[in-house]
Amino acid sequence: MIEQDPQQTLTEALVRAELAEAELRRMRQTLASEIAASDRKAAQKMSMLRIIFSGIAALMCFLGVLTLVNWYIPGTIDRDGIGASYFQMAKDIILVMTGILGSAMSNVFDGRGASRSTDKPEDA
Repeated sequence: MIEQDPQQTLTEALVRAELAEAELRRMRQTLASEIAASDRKAAQKMSMLRIIFSGIAALMCFLGVLTLVNWYIPGTIDRDGIGASYFQMAKDIILVMTGILGSAMSNVFDGRGASRSTDKPEDA
């Protein structure tokens, strides 16, 4: 049986402990940076949602104003119907823009957004 020097065994154990502590510090630092990155990403998402929501709210207010003007002020639409077609076009544009903003909002909530790859998986 081979006898080991206790001093050498203790030194090797201390070196392994220092390496383990260094690895633990590195892992903690990596975890902290990942958490900070995800917090920044969540904050960016929330600011994007605020902008999109305020855009949708503004478009719906414009649509309401156009509708009220059309209903309650009869002189705004001229007799030959040109004003009515402009009103209809403006209403259609606002509705399309609302749909685009709604689609943008659903893309913000889509969890697959950045992790989706364009490569198709290969069959084995």
